Amino acid sequence: MEVTGADGFPATKVAGNVLRPETSLKLSIRLPPTKNAQEAIDVVKKTIESNPPHNATVSLTDFIGMGGWNAP
Repeated sequence: MEVTGADGFPATKVAGNVLRPETSLKLSIRLPPTKNAQEAIDVVKKTIESNPPHNATVSLTDFIGMGGWNAP
């Protein structure tokens, strides 16, 4: 998994230990070529959205799932 984009973070030169009202991340997750992309999306969404810390609200949207290429 890699964070490929982020909104809501201050620049590192001025960042501090504060609470932010909102943070958005764009993630890229590489799957094994034989894994069904929709199944993976369902598992990731359920895992990340369930039981967020400190009463935060977490939602995952705008998924694009693509199957891999397998050359046996």
